Amino acid sequence: MPGTPLPKSFKRFEGLMGQLRALDADADVKIKFTSNWDVWQGSNYDPAVWLRLEWDAAVRYPDGTVDIVDFKTGKRYDGKNDDQLEVYALSAFIKYKAPVVTTRLWYLDSGLETVGPDDNRKPYTIDQMVPLLNKWNQRANAMLNATSYPPRPNKFCEYCPVSSLKGGPCAEG
Repeated sequence: MPGTPLPKSFKRFEGLMGQLRALDADADVKIKFTSNWDVWQGSNYDPAVWLRLEWDAAVRYPDGTVDIVDFKTGKRYDGKNDDQLEVYALSAFIKYKAPVVTTRLWYLDSGLETVGPDDNRKPYTIDQMVPLLNKWNQRANAMLNATSYPPRPNKFCEYCPVSSLKGGPCAEG
C-alpha cells in the first residue's frame, strides 16, 4: 500500500520495492489449478484443486510479459529453487498467457537478487511452456501413483526427527 513503511526485513530491497510500487505490482498472488491446469476460482480446499501457488509479487507489462518475485530468507542454495521457478513460469504462461516470464528471488537477509534459474539471467519463453507442462505432469503423475516411498538420504537427514541420528526408525539417515 502506498505510503506504508517497509518492514525492516525488506530494508536491503527498499529501492526495488519502490520500483514494484511504481509498476503497480500485484502482491501476494495466489493461484489454484485443477489437474488439467485450468485456473480454479473456487475455494482453496475444493477437491478440484490440484496445485496451489503463491507469488510474493508479480508485474504484468503492457506487452504481456510477466516478472515474478519470490522473497527468501536464509542463505542461497545453488539450484535448489529451480523447480519452484519453473512451476512459477509455467503458471504465468497459463494464467496470464504471458509470452515471456522472468523469475526473481530476493534473499532478504543478504540483499542478494537472483534472476532466472541458477541466476542465469535468462527469462522463460513461451516455447518452453509445453516441455515444462510435460515435465511437471510426468513428475506429478509419478508422485501421485507411487506405491512405495523409499528414503533418499541427503545432507538434511541430521535434522529429520525420524532419522536414526535422532533415535528415529529411518536407518538411511
